[in-house]
Amino acid sequence: MDQTIRKILELDAATEEKLGAAEQKCRDQLTEARKQAAAIKQAQKHQTRDTIIEMEEQMRTETEQKIAEMRGKYDRRADSMTKQFAAQHDALLETLFQETLREAEA
Repeated sequence: MDQTIRKILELDAATEEKLGAAEQKCRDQLTEARKQAAAIKQAQKHQTRDTIIEMEEQMRTETEQKIAEMRGKYDRRADSMTKQFAAQHDALLETLFQETLREAEA
């Protein structure tokens, strides 16, 4: 009977030891999982920040291209209008000169 009690106590102690080891292993795994979750969260923050920066750079580049296109169109139109105005001005001066000559000859 003493041996049976001793065996039961030994089994109980071994079970308690295994239970303690299993609980510690679970705590360690939980700690590791929390660390990994924190690392993933941090990485996602960085990735989100990097994505936002990339999007801002892309938008800036696209905006600069559109502005350059608009400037080019404006410059071409301004040059065209300046040439047209100069031609009209020259024609008007020529007409005035001709009319002045006719009046002077008359």
